[in-house]
Amino acid sequence: MEAIERFHVCIFKKDGQLLGHKLAFDSAFEKSIEEQQAKDSEEKSVNDNKYKEVFELFCNSMMGYIDILPFISAVTPSITKEIQLDNITKFLRENSNGSIEEESRIIFDVGIEHYGSFLNIQSVAQTSYEVGRQIPKMLMIGIVSSYEHHISLLIRQILKSNPQRLENSEKTMTVKEVFEAGDLDSFKEVILDKEIDSVMRLSFEEQVTFLEKLMGSKRQIKDGYKDWPILVEIFERRNLFTHTNGVVSQRYIDKAEQVGFSDKNKISKGKELFAGPNYFKKSLERISEFGLKIIQVSWRKMLESEGKIADKALTDFGFELIERGKYSLAIKVYEFYFELRSDERDELHRRMSVVNLSNAYKLSGDSKASEETLNGEDWSAVSDSFNISIAAVKGDVERVIELMKKTGKDCEIGENAYEEWPVFFHVRDHDNFAPAFESVFGRKFTPKAKERRGTFNLLKERLKDEADSSKPLAGKPVASGLAVDKDIRVRSPRRPRKLDA
Repeated sequence: MEAIERFHVCIFKKDGQLLGHKLAFDSAFEKSIEEQQAKDSEEKSVNDNKYKEVFELFCNSMMGYIDILPFISAVTPSITKEIQLDNITKFLRENSNGSIEEESRIIFDVGIEHYGSFLNIQSVAQTSYEVGRQIPKMLMIGIVSSYEHHISLLIRQILKSNPQRLENSEKTMTVKEVFEAGDLDSFKEVILDKEIDSVMRLSFEEQVTFLEKLMGSKRQIKDGYKDWPILVEIFERRNLFTHTNGVVSQRYIDKAEQVGFSDKNKISKGKELFAGPNYFKKSLERISEFGLKIIQVSWRKMLESEGKIADKALTDFGFELIERGKYSLAIKVYEFYFELRSDERDELHRRMSVVNLSNAYKLSGDSKASEETLNGEDWSAVSDSFNISIAAVKGDVERVIELMKKTGKDCEIGENAYEEWPVFFHVRDHDNFAPAFESVFGRKFTPKAKERRGTFNLLKERLKDEADSSKPLAGKPVASGLAVDKDIRVRSPRRPRKLDA
């Protein structure tokens, strides 16, 4: 297969404003963003897959949250408090008659004429501190709302593709609503909207039960999810954040006793709960994990023929998590992939996933699980692409170098893989690796960052550029504008389907 030497990116603009971008391996772009969007929409309709769309929308949303929200949740309260303490200290230093500074404290002597001004500064500080503590609560409300939005999209798709499941609906309509519907299709949409609206008003547990019945599932989802009590607590705490600002209610206590998600001796009615950094991060991961699982299960249940498509969408997300350094969630994604039953699973794709799961274990610090995962497979008849990656995960740099020299410039994985693929993180810093690469490919070895740039890193870099007057930005921020096909967005462009893809 001929190696791809370059790719093209078109940035669309209008009146000097940057509107969006499109990536491709050729330069055949449309003349305007409107024409490109119309073309993309037409191509999408040909291969329309609503379940895949819902899954990818959910994964993209959660990935954005995972990239930036834990940082905001962790630093906002402390930054707010530190800034206000700095302001108070500055005021006191400028207006005091003197101070006594000791190792653990400073006592200022301030004239009474500054009392009113100090109270104003203190009031602002207290308000800012309280806002800082509330921001993580608001973020938690938003994350759960996003989950519920995507679940509503999933339910809508199941009902639209299986209208007979609406036959038992007990929703009523007024005569006015019937006449306003106009035609039969509009009437069906009104009924569908009412059904979904009523479901989304149910509790988290009731929504899951509704989905189980909708899919005709004989097994309760909670029976196969070991963190079910913890997940229920997250939704119950969200309810507290929404309705009582986090103050524990009797309902929360009753639910804790019923499901067993908390030690009843540690909670009491009237106590205010928060979303600290550790709680926030783990909750975000659990919501992401459960959401992708329930969408995947529903997708496979409703369209059994799309197991391979669902497999690829799932493992694509797992690999992207590895790229971004989110190893614990990546492990859960790949473990879930192997838990799923599939009679038509692609063997090459399955082996690729074994290597990626082993690598996720290794990168997370669990070398034993990584080794056991690899040893559980028979690798005796695999290609050099697999052998190189297996040796890399094991940290066998000499074997990797040996195979790199053997396959040379015509290696199936492509030379960029050695610089980009996460499996090579374990060997590429070895003293012998870069010289071997340069001797084979005739150019300098330039490894990419181990954690691919996420939303937060991009924002931080842009803020830095804006603060640097010597580096003017070209126009306004670029909107995402156009979707990029994941099959085009490859890391090593020799072939779209590679071991780590």
